[in-house]
Amino acid sequence: MRRDRKTWWALAFWALPLFVWAQPKKSSNNSSGGPEDWQEKTQFYVGMGLEVIEVHDRRDGLPYFVPQPTVWSINFGGNYVFLHGNDFMSLSANPNIHFALGWRNGLNFMFQAPMFLLGRIGAGCTNFNQQKVGAGVGLGFNYTYFGSPYLSSTGIPSRMSLNFVAPAACAEVTFRFRSGPFTFRVHANLLPFNDEIVNGFERVPVRYMNYGFCMLWYFNSLFD
Repeated sequence: MRRDRKTWWALAFWALPLFVWAQPKKSSNNSSGGPEDWQEKTQFYVGMGLEVIEVHDRRDGLPYFVPQPTVWSINFGGNYVFLHGNDFMSLSANPNIHFALGWRNGLNFMFQAPMFLLGRIGAGCTNFNQQKVGAGVGLGFNYTYFGSPYLSSTGIPSRMSLNFVAPAACAEVTFRFRSGPFTFRVHANLLPFNDEIVNGFERVPVRYMNYGFCMLWYFNSLFD
């Protein structure tokens, strides 16, 4: 039941920008509010990344897999800037979706939906900032599903299937090029997730942590 409550809170937090986007806004350039204002405040990006799932045996703290499972991801996301200071700094809702694949004793698959409250300064903080370098930090939640086959110590094929929500944080650096902003981001879960892995005829208590690195390319509004 505790895990279910965490899941509902995270889904509610992730859905926040959808509620914000749906609200009519007023703009200094469009006194009636409308799509121009929505597009000014919204940014979209696509990227790729590397995700690491750390699995440790809770009995002795040692890694359960060596090396730890890794997958390559395709990332989609956006920002809704609801507060800014002269286009030099901003606060935005930042939902993301990651699809990832890897190979370890078979096909590994990961789906993630991180959601951050993101504070940024400099390049990329709004659509109108023209600085060359910027930075940002974010705090929120990360929903993860991860499935991976593995061989138990007895040689029996098994499958690990994770489904959890954890508080998460990110940090990023942005550079503005002629083609637009480019961001390098690091994200990590702040708390571990405890579960068990079936190893032959025993259940091994394990602890999971996730972190990742990604490169993100911004592009103009999808509705231009």
